[in-house]
Amino acid sequence: GCGRMGRHHAEHLRKDGRGVVTALFDPHVAAAQQLNDEWKLDAEIAPSFEAMAQYDIIDAVILCTPTGLHY
Repeated sequence: GCGRMGRHHAEHLRKDGRGVVTALFDPHVAAAQQLNDEWKLDAEIAPSFEAMAQYDIIDAVILCTPTGLHY
């Protein structure tokens, strides 16, 4: 997801420099687009998690979910 924790991780990846955000997915497409625009990530906005999992540009995934869904 591209909410609070997704933003947190994107920020740390940018600051660290060893990783690049190449794709984003959020069930609310506007949230993914907003994060992409605000941080100028130039990431692909995936239409679904399943579609994003098929992208060749991904080496690792940070999966962010709402606290109530962690189980």
